[in-house]
Amino acid sequence: MDSLFRKTNGKVKDMLNDEISILAKAQEKLVDKGIYVPITADMLKLILQKQVNKNDKIYNLEVEFQEDFIRVNGTVKKLLINIPFALDLKPVKSKKRVLYFEIKQMKPLNQDWIKTKVLSKPPYLTYTKGSMTLDLNQVKKIKSIPLGTIQSFEMQNSKLLVKIGI
Repeated sequence: MDSLFRKTNGKVKDMLNDEISILAKAQEKLVDKGIYVPITADMLKLILQKQVNKNDKIYNLEVEFQEDFIRVNGTVKKLLINIPFALDLKPVKSKKRVLYFEIKQMKPLNQDWIKTKVLSKPPYLTYTKGSMTLDLNQVKKIKSIPLGTIQSFEMQNSKLLVKIGI
């Protein structure tokens, strides 16, 4: 009787180990898979322009990709004075479907009120002291992918390539 339990126990352990190894192999294959979604300067410009209203007094918004950062140019009006600005944003991390950007520099005036006016446009963009977040769930191309989170991102060929996977 004791040997029957040992044999049965051994077979059950072998079956469980086989299932665990099969699941581990499947998980390894899924981790490497993902969908690359390119985010272009035009897409970011459209997001910014869509969120700007006339009371913001932001004009001539332009977005361009540099080697390792994104530059946002434009003009903001305050007290009848047009103030040009250039913001340099560098993608630094991601969490779920949100990208975090560090504001590397701002020219000619490094003023928080300008950054807030330009970059704080919920639900797409939020700005808090030196960093901006972009909720990719608000971007049409990424919204159409129902599952997954950001696995990686990189600046390449004037695009921000975002890999969405499980």
